[in-house]
Amino acid sequence: MPTATSPSTTAPTSSRLTFEDATTELLSKLMQGAEEHYRCSAAFQVRPVMIAPGTPPEYALLVGVDYQNNVVIGEDGVRIPVLPSLGPAITRVSPPRFETGATVTVEGSDLHLSGLSVRLGPVELPVTTQRPDRLAFEVAPALANGSTISAGEHPLSVVQALPGGRRRSSNLLGAGLMPRVTVAARRTSLTGGGLVFGFIDLDGELLGTARDDLFVALYADGRTVRMLDRQVAPPAPPPPPVPPQTRASVELPEAQAVPPGPYRVIVRVNGQQARNSPPILMTVP
Repeated sequence: MPTATSPSTTAPTSSRLTFEDATTELLSKLMQGAEEHYRCSAAFQVRPVMIAPGTPPEYALLVGVDYQNNVVIGEDGVRIPVLPSLGPAITRVSPPRFETGATVTVEGSDLHLSGLSVRLGPVELPVTTQRPDRLAFEVAPALANGSTISAGEHPLSVVQALPGGRRRSSNLLGAGLMPRVTVAARRTSLTGGGLVFGFIDLDGELLGTARDDLFVALYADGRTVRMLDRQVAPPAPPPPPVPPQTRASVELPEAQAVPPGPYRVIVRVNGQQARNSPPILMTVP
């Protein structure tokens, strides 16, 4: 009687064994096909098996031993590499627009380092408080005299003093230094049609120099009535001389005369608008 492993002696042709993906469609075809002569079908998988050899154990030299000189050096042999700080980096200025005398907060990273100061345009200001993620500084009231800086948008950075006189600066952010208007006065005349024209004199801080962009608007009844940018020299004050940028004048020409009445004066210097808009009564004395 032939065994399972002995060759077949009754098969008219040689037997062949094929391998195909054993999907459900294939099994249905093999088991239910009308013209197929397979008597049995089976699904199985052939998977490769990787036999990995065991890795040898790993060891490290002892910490705190100088193997070159064969001495025990203890903690002197411990070395932890630490990347030094790349300097301060800033992400936000709050508030983004401020007047002289205000306290401003700068947010970022590495703001706890020693030797930090804040550079606002051409001016360097001391830091008042520090934390790793923020610092604060005061916009010095002395800047209001306008001798070192004008109102407008200025670059702001945090600067670190390094040994040897070198300085490391953070990235730049924009910050707006605002003018301040305290008084608006008029020097006016009447046209033949009863309209008012003349000059508007302003008193305040950081009102601009002859090279700055001064913009004045007359506002009434919920709308801007006139926009003025023709800056003229203000009348000379009595002695002693006043600090720069504390007085400014604009002309309201006769061709742009306005009806008599109360107005609000809106002042912008180099794109930064003053926080307050003082009232002015446009009449003829």
